[in-house]
Amino acid sequence: MLFRSDDWVKLLAAHSLGKIGPPAHEAVPSLAAVANVGNTRFRIAVVQAIGKIGGEPDLSVKTLMDIINDEALDIDLLEFSIQSLGSFPTKRDVIIPRITRFRDHKNETVRRASSYAIATLQR
Repeated sequence: MLFRSDDWVKLLAAHSLGKIGPPAHEAVPSLAAVANVGNTRFRIAVVQAIGKIGGEPDLSVKTLMDIINDEALDIDLLEFSIQSLGSFPTKRDVIIPRITRFRDHKNETVRRASSYAIATLQR
């Protein structure tokens, strides 16, 4: 479903996988494969699903880190990618140094997402 041409079908598939959460861990490689394609709304659903599923920490964190490194990134996608990184406490030593820079971001929601993710990872 994630590889269909219909944007609504892909969006609903990503959203549904996020709703399933951890039992959908086998879908993480497919989500990672489509995380950098499609419209912003779809990509947000993908990064949220990755965070809600929480599986495959190495692949998930790499995918989300690649997204936040894009300088031309949509602010909403940046915010949700940072939030999703907060779902991987086993990778906190890699994540925290990379998202700390967003505490000084010009956008308030990005600053909040960064602070919240860091606080969550430090628990």
